[in-house]
Amino acid sequence: MQKNPEEIQNIIDQLSKLLATGGANLSEVTQLIAQGIDLTGRNVLPTDTIDQWNSTVRELLSKAFGESHHYVHRFSHPQLSKGSLTDVPKTLEEYVVTLEARLFTLEDFINKLEDKKIQTMRKAVTEREYNASPKYWLRYNPMGGKLLLNDKIVLAKPQLDSPADKLLQVAFENPNTVSTVKGVTSRQISSALRDMGITGVLKDIFFPRTGSGKIMFRPSISNIEFNEENHKSFNITDYEKQ
Repeated sequence: MQKNPEEIQNIIDQLSKLLATGGANLSEVTQLIAQGIDLTGRNVLPTDTIDQWNSTVRELLSKAFGESHHYVHRFSHPQLSKGSLTDVPKTLEEYVVTLEARLFTLEDFINKLEDKKIQTMRKAVTEREYNASPKYWLRYNPMGGKLLLNDKIVLAKPQLDSPADKLLQVAFENPNTVSTVKGVTSRQISSALRDMGITGVLKDIFFPRTGSGKIMFRPSISNIEFNEENHKSFNITDYEKQ
């Protein structure tokens, strides 16, 4: 299952704490070996503490990523230094070797998760930007008299002061609201839209409501709006004038 940045950060925080604890365990065992301290009679051996630490880390990895995830396998069977024969330690010296290897592996996991978190955050931003960006839009320049679809396709070139010209000027001056087109009847609105090639899905997108000399005009539709409203996809070149 894909994890969001907050979930990844939570795992990183837990692993970072365990990394610090494991480092402290390593320092203790290394010191005991250097001092040659006799461990006989101790209620809790340092090896027991390390075994418990190993178990805690493995349990966290399994819970976060699943028992079969390669993180779990890599931690359970770390890459040991040359000369180490087993990842199941018996002596304190062997515990030091395996603990060092597991700490190195754990630090590598944390670095990889930091990278994953950044990638996930960037992807989320990209998706939000894409969803909010316009998929289709109209522009109208009264001086040039051209109605453009996505700044590429010329849908129409209305005559000055024609019903289409009047309709477009009112529409672009009053986007995303209901406007009255003075001097233009409901029949003329339908005819004007049809003459400009604004029918079917284009009408549904840009003029979702018309009637009684009134229009509701939307100059652009975002990707997420287009999908949520279940419009039928189309190629803008299909509307190119021949």
